[in-house]
Amino acid sequence: EGNTITFSRGGSDISGAVVAAATAADLYENWTDMDHVYVANPDYISDPEPIKELSYTEMRELAYIGFSIIHPEALEPLFSHRIPIRIANTDNPLAEGTMVLAERTHLDNVITGIAGNDDFCTINIRRVLLNQERGILLKILTIFNELDINIEHVPTGIDSLSIIVRGTEFSLEDEVVLRGRLQVDLGMDDIEVTRNLAIVMIVGEGMRDTVGVIARATEAIARENISIEVIMSDYHEISCIFMMSKYEMIRAMHGLYNEFFPAIE
Repeated sequence: EGNTITFSRGGSDISGAVVAAATAADLYENWTDMDHVYVANPDYISDPEPIKELSYTEMRELAYIGFSIIHPEALEPLFSHRIPIRIANTDNPLAEGTMVLAERTHLDNVITGIAGNDDFCTINIRRVLLNQERGILLKILTIFNELDINIEHVPTGIDSLSIIVRGTEFSLEDEVVLRGRLQVDLGMDDIEVTRNLAIVMIVGEGMRDTVGVIARATEAIARENISIEVIMSDYHEISCIFMMSKYEMIRAMHGLYNEFFPAIE
């Protein structure tokens, strides 16, 4: 009848997104307890800058590591119909909020957000001439699939590869079984598991057109006297992942925040 209504308590982000898509809504508003989405988690960075606008892609990248303003599965029906999202605060409805759009209208900074998650570990495999074994990666990943171990990333070298998984999804019992399968099925004996790792991610549409962003980021982390275990960047140059000890995650986030969002004197 043209009246504005809200879901009752318990109505989920996903339900709202599905209804918005089904009705071809002009806007989907997600009311939370925060005035904005922020550049970094306020639990880690004191009084971080608000984000006024970010793209669907930036939101997905940040949600993967830890931005939990809206349920990740709620984004798909909105994205597929290119419905803009407004994140707003129920307790402060006049606050500007944050807009999530199919395409950014402007870029305020080369980096849009910094996220961190300390629940990762790596399974590191070494064998001479590994890169010349046709189909070896498929065989390794098939074992992971058969053991129901979800894989997050697979950085590779010439004679080595590392498989990154969530720590909470890879128990010590899983490790024992996996080692046995890799040794028996593929003859792999040089296997090292590193736990208690964190991923810190920088995300921004402005990265693709700006030279030196990753150099600035690594220098900022180095100034915090932190050793980076793994660096990965996507082909589209919208994000970069840095892996390190989980005990250094917050320090790394502070270093990156100070580099890309310096305090205005």
